[in-house]
Amino acid sequence: MFNYTPNQYDLFGNLADARTRRQRYLDMQRAKPQPIEMFAPREVLQFGVNGRPLIPISDTTKLELEIQDPRTDEERERDWWRAAEAATVPMFDHQIGDYACKVLIDLAEALLGFVEPSEDYLDALAEQQLGYSLF
Repeated sequence: MFNYTPNQYDLFGNLADARTRRQRYLDMQRAKPQPIEMFAPREVLQFGVNGRPLIPISDTTKLELEIQDPRTDEERERDWWRAAEAATVPMFDHQIGDYACKVLIDLAEALLGFVEPSEDYLDALAEQQLGYSLF
């Protein structure tokens, strides 16, 4: 096939495409690969066949989707706990949590009378571990 693009000179002496937008679009569509049918229409079409047959059920029949879960109760509970743990956001970072536990243990020992640290010691310990002062 002969592929001819009509060109004409513009005001600056350059060759420009003289086709309309529609002609360029059609030429571009012709250049693309065209789909072919897998089966002939005489193989696909069936005359006298209803494409939407009615299902013979009564008006009292309810069609419901039944969900069948093959897992055991233990597996379901394990998956439920894993999903809950994955959706739970931790309150503290693990490092901050460890430091907070140490500070709370020291404070509890001081309050219960096991060890009698001074306020300066507790304040310095809290500031060192937590990054802010308690008092």
